[in-house]
Amino acid sequence: MQTLIAGGGIIGSRLAIYLTERGEDVIVIDEDKERCEWLSKNTDAKVYNGSMLNPELLMEAGIDKVDALIVALGNDQLTRKVVDFAKSQFGVPKIVAIAKESELCEQIMASGANKVICSEDEVLNEVENVVQSGASKTIYKDSRTESLISKVTVRARSNVLGKPITKVENKLAKISGIIRDRVLFFPDHDTTLEMGDELLIIGRQSDVEKVVNSVNEES
Repeated sequence: MQTLIAGGGIIGSRLAIYLTERGEDVIVIDEDKERCEWLSKNTDAKVYNGSMLNPELLMEAGIDKVDALIVALGNDQLTRKVVDFAKSQFGVPKIVAIAKESELCEQIMASGANKVICSEDEVLNEVENVVQSGASKTIYKDSRTESLISKVTVRARSNVLGKPITKVENKLAKISGIIRDRVLFFPDHDTTLEMGDELLIIGRQSDVEKVVNSVNEES
């Protein structure tokens, strides 16, 4: 697999090191000459100094042959332009973009990205996991679609203990999986909840939070 990384900053350089150590074919393009020199000395990536909006440089780097593009520029407006340019002009099959602000994620996605990772959302998720009780954890949160995946544990005094999942979930928040005795299974309507069950709940954020709260509520 051949991967082109746009941006050799903290994220881009770490990705380059990680992928090349795995034996992947990696290309990095960055406008900072010193960063390019460092990457050339410390990774096995092919490094090019210049702009991701320079078509001649991109062709020299082989953008028309890459399997994936990772955009880690640290500038959301530039990221959007690069994503659009790479998709519309070179037809890059898979583009992953790293954004700083969630407000621009939708625009970047509309420009042609297959996946947008918002660092702001990732930080919020980690903070939520720290401040939440040990009984629950945010696995994934998408602020654009207001969707959420949470994991919550049924405790000994939980209000839902012994109840069927149909009495716990709601129309917009479903218990999609249960980890019981370290084994994941997919529950049916007759499944009743046992102490120690880890519930994987997916749906609209506000509704998932209601289910989590009901599981954490003691009888």
